[in-house]
Amino acid sequence: MKFNKIFLAIGTLVMMAFVASCSSDNNDEPESGKSDFSKLEKPQYADTGAKYQITTPGSDISSIELTESGRYIITRSWAVPYRVESSKKASALRAPKAVLSRSGNDAYVIGSYIKVGENEYILDGYGSVVITGSADGAVELIVSPEDGESFTVGAMQEDALNDDSDATLALCRSWIPVKLRARISLNGKVMADESGNYSDCNKIFERIARKLASYDPDEYDEDDFFFDEPIAQEVIFTRSGSYVVLFDDGELDARIWKWINRDNLSIAYSYSITDFDDPDESGICHLTFNDHNLTVFEKYIETDSEDGEKMTVTTELWTSLTEKR
Repeated sequence: MKFNKIFLAIGTLVMMAFVASCSSDNNDEPESGKSDFSKLEKPQYADTGAKYQITTPGSDISSIELTESGRYIITRSWAVPYRVESSKKASALRAPKAVLSRSGNDAYVIGSYIKVGENEYILDGYGSVVITGSADGAVELIVSPEDGESFTVGAMQEDALNDDSDATLALCRSWIPVKLRARISLNGKVMADESGNYSDCNKIFERIARKLASYDPDEYDEDDFFFDEPIAQEVIFTRSGSYVVLFDDGELDARIWKWINRDNLSIAYSYSITDFDDPDESGICHLTFNDHNLTVFEKYIETDSEDGEKMTVTTELWTSLTEKR
């Protein structure tokens, strides 16, 4: 039997590379709802976190979000969410083509903020914003960039996509990827199972590729074992529903998330609310909390046939995060 089909799982593996945290290795899928939130304190800005959608026509800012963990995210009006090709499975940690910057003319601006007054916030590396409220969630934002003149825009505070439960507040903070485990199986038989530090994830992919290629070595050359994907450095979840990944090459991936089963700690992620039901544009992850760590488990199954024989390739990922403090 040729193993070309199973080797295609490497492409899936790279696209799926999400983030999870585990203080120890997992051998099987996590148990539903088994978590301990006791060590995770309420985020510093849990009562402040909100996303403001700009309503003033012609503004070069589309939205400003103040996250529960003290990060701000400014989305420019020209930012276009990256979409995977329709033939590709959506992945939790695939870098888009939007460039991340702490200031300047890029599609997204991100940094840390502090609250200095009742409704005033200093946005490190950008400037400041003052929020004045009115009825029905409508507000005005007085924005003062460090390198430009102040301006005022109208905005609407978006309704939170998720609730104020213990599970939501545990998730909604900044996380740092620390470990990755990847396993690929063919028709239920494990063909490759590798793990290591998340910073070495490309080396993990290479080891898996070499392991899979060993079943049919004549089909591959050395170029098939080169992986140079951007590596996630920080992951942010917010109660408003934002899910943002920052990469080591300065790129940013901005998506949305929601609970699909809070009791079992399962979430869905996508680029828009309308895509949650599209398996090609969304994904599902299972969460497990332990101490100051988070384990995210993701599984993707692809079925195909070769020479009349059915092949089911299962890719499983356990990626590791620890709370950013």
